[in-house]
Amino acid sequence: MRLAALASGGKDSIFALYKAQKLGHSIDCLVTISPKRKDSYMFHAHNLQLVKLMAKAMEIPLVTATSSGIKEKELSDLKEALMKAKRKFKVQGVVSGAIQSKYQKERVEAICKKLKLKSIAPLWHCDEEAYLKELISSG
Repeated sequence: MRLAALASGGKDSIFALYKAQKLGHSIDCLVTISPKRKDSYMFHAHNLQLVKLMAKAMEIPLVTATSSGIKEKELSDLKEALMKAKRKFKVQGVVSGAIQSKYQKERVEAICKKLKLKSIAPLWHCDEEAYLKELISSG
């Protein structure tokens, strides 16, 4: 399946992308949302400056957008970015690095449902110790 990968530059979003590839999916673009607020409920911003470099190194196109960062209002920004990814790269689904945040996972799934995209969260509720061991052993 052709996927857009939500990418924050952190290990979870990048490892979810890696796992999706290992499952046979094609990552056709990265999607990064830059919140204007540091306390965004949906988007992590600590490593966003790295995503552009990661996309270049992986040779994967990058879709970027900014967001108000205001709870619930920021969802429309994500929806717009995913619509652009769907239109431009013909993606059929979205992979995210959600592990424990029910808030984030449910909202990504709701947006995907509206856009007729499949939501894939390969790290969801994984055993954290096993996850870290797999992360390390995979290089």
